Amino acid sequence: MEKLLYITANPKGLEKSKGLKIGEAFLESFHQVLPAVSIKKVDLFSLDFPQMDADWFQPEEN
Repeated sequence: MEKLLYITANPKGLEKSKGLKIGEAFLESFHQVLPAVSIKKVDLFSLDFPQMDADWFQPEEN
């Protein structure tokens, strides 16, 4: 089975983001042309990531 991974990273949400609306329109058209392709959507702003800062990137001292 063919798959498409669609990743978004926009905090505005679909109601306020023209880019997300364009992306959704693309996915609808894509699905009409290639209905057998499985589409996986990942919204990075809905995931629970820890806050990263400079200390987070420092190696641990032994």
